[in-house]
Amino acid sequence: MEDTTESRLWTALQLHVHRWFQNLQFELHPMRNNALNAATASQNCIGWTNFMQGRLSHKFILHQRRFYLDQEKMDTDTLALDWGVLFLTSLFKILDMIWTWRCHKLHGEDVFVDPKEK
Repeated sequence: MEDTTESRLWTALQLHVHRWFQNLQFELHPMRNNALNAATASQNCIGWTNFMQGRLSHKFILHQRRFYLDQEKMDTDTLALDWGVLFLTSLFKILDMIWTWRCHKLHGEDVFVDPKEK
């Protein structure tokens, strides 16, 4: 996922998710470009808890689309939407692994059942 995401966008998402986990206030960064600050501000309005539930600001998709345009990729609209779907799918997989690990640690091995074993 990191290799297909514009580097400043990847860094911003990591920073804000980390800050969300620590329950810290979100800030806009003057060193970032305006489009990325606009995307971050938009997500701030939606909320980062909503982000963790899959409600991603469309401005992140637009930022990624500009990245594809700069790389002269074809069909940038589809690529950007596909990126958004892949990003959210990856996020949900990570959250599921965290939840499974937490349940395993909290409730012990007997509670965890691998779906493949059913």
